[in-house]
Amino acid sequence: MLCYRKSYYNTPLKRTAVMQGLMLTKTMLLRSKLVRYSLVSLFILLLSGCAQSTRQPDWVDKPFTDYPADQYLSAVGEAQTRDTAAARARANLSRVFQVAITDSSQDFSAAMVTTSSGQQQVDNQQRAVRFVNSEAKQVLEGTEIIEYWQSPEGKVFSLAVLEKAPASRRFREAVRSADRKVDDLLHYASVKASNPVVALRALEQARLSQVERNNANRNLAVTAGKGISGANTSESIESVIRHALAALTFAVNADDGVIQTELESAVAGLGIQQQAQSAYVLSSKRDTQPLQQKQGWWWLRGSLELSLMHDGETIARQRWSIKQSALDKGLVQQRFRDAVNQKMSSYLYRMLTSEIEK
Repeated sequence: MLCYRKSYYNTPLKRTAVMQGLMLTKTMLLRSKLVRYSLVSLFILLLSGCAQSTRQPDWVDKPFTDYPADQYLSAVGEAQTRDTAAARARANLSRVFQVAITDSSQDFSAAMVTTSSGQQQVDNQQRAVRFVNSEAKQVLEGTEIIEYWQSPEGKVFSLAVLEKAPASRRFREAVRSADRKVDDLLHYASVKASNPVVALRALEQARLSQVERNNANRNLAVTAGKGISGANTSESIESVIRHALAALTFAVNADDGVIQTELESAVAGLGIQQQAQSAYVLSSKRDTQPLQQKQGWWWLRGSLELSLMHDGETIARQRWSIKQSALDKGLVQQRFRDAVNQKMSSYLYRMLTSEIEK
């Protein structure tokens, strides 16, 4: 009779333990492989990301690629630092809101007639300047810098975007608000003003409001594709101002013979009539300090005051400081007179359209 020795591993309990050990070992090996695979994948991903960062993004040359032009305004800035690149991107975007204006839009007298060789001519040589108006500046506060990219050479590019829809809403409201203001001022000038000078002030405010309206409407055309038609234009308001000036009649009374001639010329240049017995008396007063010599230059400082009286009451008054210099003492007085003569029409118009100085 054969006898077999019972193996330790042949018991059910031990066989179960062995199987569990094998399963645990396999699990640990599998986890180890997964960790290695994850690390390799992460490494490949990082390499891929680094490789992509050296490629120039499409928005550097075509910012509208990811931000369609029908929904966004966009601009790119380039510099050596992120902050400067962002600032340049914002500045580049703001250029779409820049408008060209002439001196006459700020100073109507610059568009009035000037005297040349005894004849009146329209002054068309007006200096153009560019600016971004206050409404556009507030809209530009909504600009966002949403992308940065640094080239292998170290240059930093930034992308600035501005959503068109909110900007259009703001510009549209600015246009409509200006239209209401212009209508109210024109109505006041024609119906409610207590005297012609008060009416003229309201007309000048209407003209300036129309300038703001035109700027807002141009900006609206940029963001919405088109502006809003209005009942008034700058030309129509300027025509009303010219007629209002032509309806005025002044008696001119200056304290200086030279100033008298220059003031009469300015009155005629603005289209105002002159009559010695008019109830409206335009006068001037020039104050000058003694000539002073400093570092070889002769200086003459003084002031010019214009005032308008009606039946003994001052209804308009303005004062300006003037200074002129020359190496030749004899030229200072002439330069002072030339400076006054050059600006007299502007001074007169500003005096008539500004609140009275106390």
